[in-house]
Amino acid sequence: MARRTKTPTIAQVLRENLRAIVGAYRAATRASLSAVSKRFYGNANFLQLFFAREHSVSLDKYDAFVDAIRAEWPSGAEWPYLRAALIAPPDPKREG
Repeated sequence: MARRTKTPTIAQVLRENLRAIVGAYRAATRASLSAVSKRFYGNANFLQLFFAREHSVSLDKYDAFVDAIRAEWPSGAEWPYLRAALIAPPDPKREG
C-alpha cells in the first residue's frame, strides 16, 4: 500500500492562498504589505502576524478579506493559482 503523505491543514492551505493573493496584488500595485493589510483588513500589522502564524482569523473575516481584495483587483493582473482545501479521510490503519 502506498504511504500516505500528510495532508496540509485547512488553515495552512488558506494561509498559503492568502499569501499568494496578497503577493499578486502587491506585485500589480507595488503596495507594501502593511498598506494592503490596512486597506483590506483595517489593521496594518494583521497580514504580517497572520503569515507568521502569530494571529488567526475567523472564516467569515477571511472571506470578507478575499471578497474586498477581489472587488478591487487591478485590471490586467492575473489571479494566482490557489490550492483546494481538502479534508483527508481517516487513516485505515488507525484502531478505533
